[in-house]
Amino acid sequence: CNRKGKLMIEVRYWKDEKLKKWYAEQMLAALKGKSPARKPSDPLLQPFYAKIATWEETELADILLEDRNRLAEKYDWINEYIKLCDFTAYYSVLQELTKAKRIYAPLRIEYLNQYRGYYLEALISELAIDETVLTHSWPNFDKLHRAAQRCCQSLNLIISEVLDYSFMPQQIRHHLYQKMDVQVCPYCNRQYIHTVSATEKETYLGDLDHFYPKSIYQLFSLSLWNLTPVCKPCNQLFKRQYNREILSPMESGFDDDCILKIHYQDVSSMSGINDHFTFNWEIQESAPEDKKEQIRQNLDMFSLNEVYQFHKQDIQNILRRRHLRSKLLADRQDALLGDFRLPAEDVNRLFYGASLNKDKFHKELLGKMVYDVVVNG
Repeated sequence: CNRKGKLMIEVRYWKDEKLKKWYAEQMLAALKGKSPARKPSDPLLQPFYAKIATWEETELADILLEDRNRLAEKYDWINEYIKLCDFTAYYSVLQELTKAKRIYAPLRIEYLNQYRGYYLEALISELAIDETVLTHSWPNFDKLHRAAQRCCQSLNLIISEVLDYSFMPQQIRHHLYQKMDVQVCPYCNRQYIHTVSATEKETYLGDLDHFYPKSIYQLFSLSLWNLTPVCKPCNQLFKRQYNREILSPMESGFDDDCILKIHYQDVSSMSGINDHFTFNWEIQESAPEDKKEQIRQNLDMFSLNEVYQFHKQDIQNILRRRHLRSKLLADRQDALLGDFRLPAEDVNRLFYGASLNKDKFHKELLGKMVYDVVVNG
């Protein structure tokens, strides 16, 4: 139940060294002087409190800039924190999986072992329940889950005093959004996301989604790699607190592992003369098995097959343009353009409204759809 992978469109701003340097400078200044309040009485929480209360600026900079896997490798205390958060975050996935497979105790044991660590070991000891009994039934295993939730909340409360999304000044958020230069939502690729100034003093900000929700992973609430510019429908209507093994736009996109497949009912529909065709996002058999499941979760969470049905007329127009270009204009293109020697991407934009360059999907509305219709359709 690890929430890693890719999403529809890849974004790469979090690898931009200039952006990372700027962000670290801004946020380290904004967070300077913050420290947690009184020391917790629970001995289980005290080592974590000590880490937060005494961390160096270099450690804070790492949390702001380094990705989750790197942080887990570099800091044992962060790795233990992640295990606890994951155990609480994906519990509903375990419940659904056991119900679907009708396998219970073995899957609970597997789940416990996957996230077993300092905190879960301590909580099991406090519950004083034998592990065989603990994993045998939901009532007992639920006790561990509730204890893990309380522990996670307590740790996050400590963190929130020194590290919280609300600590990012609006001006920094606005400039960060602009520097990210993501113009189209990477979750759906069908909505523009940009800043609109209502007045000189008030600025509308597109949503900065926390890929790992800050309600559970408070430590990553200001991590650059965990902030993704997205459209409001995807973030507030579809994603919300959805805890599934979905694809992260930080790592790559659907690529050719999932394409918009068109099913033609007659020859005329292939040329866009009529709309006698259906279409849907199809996961390719050649895709890695783990990625297939991640893509399925994305298609389901963002209702991509449903929302893209609104673009049937757009697809028909693209098919018509593709037909005209290939049948009527291929030999005359140079003559039509005259002395204008346009790059191939500009010619594509002229005909289809998109460059057909995969690296520019994050800047082109419906870029992935147009590419699949023209190239794979």
